[in-house]
Amino acid sequence: MKQSNRDFSAVLTLSAGIQCLGFAILTLKATASQTVAGTSSKSLEMFVLFFLARLTSTMFANGYIPVDRSGDFVYQMFDIISLLLVLFLLYCTHKKYRHTYQDEHDTMPIHTLVAPCAVLAMFLHANVNRDLFFDRAWSFSLYVETFVLVPQLYMAAKQGGSVDACTAHFVACIVLSRMLSVLFWWYGHAEIAAFEDGSHLPGRTILVSYLLQLIISADFVYYYAKAMMSGKAMMLPERGQEL
Repeated sequence: MKQSNRDFSAVLTLSAGIQCLGFAILTLKATASQTVAGTSSKSLEMFVLFFLARLTSTMFANGYIPVDRSGDFVYQMFDIISLLLVLFLLYCTHKKYRHTYQDEHDTMPIHTLVAPCAVLAMFLHANVNRDLFFDRAWSFSLYVETFVLVPQLYMAAKQGGSVDACTAHFVACIVLSRMLSVLFWWYGHAEIAAFEDGSHLPGRTILVSYLLQLIISADFVYYYAKAMMSGKAMMLPERGQEL
């Protein structure tokens, strides 16, 4: 996205880097403790879809990438590393440490989240890439990203609210990454109107999607901050039946 302040666009790269850090933390937990307990395979599967769709756009088109030098490779590199870490975590979940995977708690049907995202991307997308395929691919990644943490939070709620430290730090990194994305699009969404012949709807849709991600994770952020300040283990309220 062509921000007037080129340095400010690096916020997107920082967002991708913090997200990558989150997956590194989760991978370190899995390999060090030889367990994937508390990790949602459903969320990981949605992350795969998200990264594949976003990289399809950002590797071959320039519409939604930082315009500073980090957009030439660093931004995409963070997403590629994150994707590889997610694939490794899925391998650990279903092969290497399969006996530790709590599939009885990871039961959210993600097709009910992904299918509407695909339909929405077909009809509601920006035109920054000036290419229908790449614009739809990026929009699909955005909509999937909006709900990608829902299975993980659902799983934590079904487990009685107990969240181990590494998983909590992972989710916190993802949320912080989204906060930075909101900061960028808060200032940049209006510029999309220039690509849409004055229409502000696509840009506002992007901003609303990112804000919705923060709303979804607001409950988690509150209890995470509370646990960090008290020095105690993080506990979410048990809301499995509500979810």
